[in-house]
Amino acid sequence: MRKKKIQVRTRKEDLYELGKTVVESGYGNQIVVYDRERTVCDAVINRKKMDVQMFQTAMKEYMSDSGRRLQVLIRYAEKLGIRDEMMKYAEVLA
Repeated sequence: MRKKKIQVRTRKEDLYELGKTVVESGYGNQIVVYDRERTVCDAVINRKKMDVQMFQTAMKEYMSDSGRRLQVLIRYAEKLGIRDEMMKYAEVLA
């Protein structure tokens, strides 16, 4: 895979399941996705690889949403080892 410049990453198996949920697609199929809180955590982890404006917009949108689950977000951040980073964004944007 390295010859094809495909980057393979692994996580602890228990973290793979963190935030996993099932939703129905527009065609009625069940698909496995990560919830918003896990997605926000992944954005923080990969923020240096993302477009700055896209990252900022995602964080602002999540933090301004009345349906946000900050306790879940912080719990995920703790498990993923990014609690301090997440707290910086939560304090500024919440």
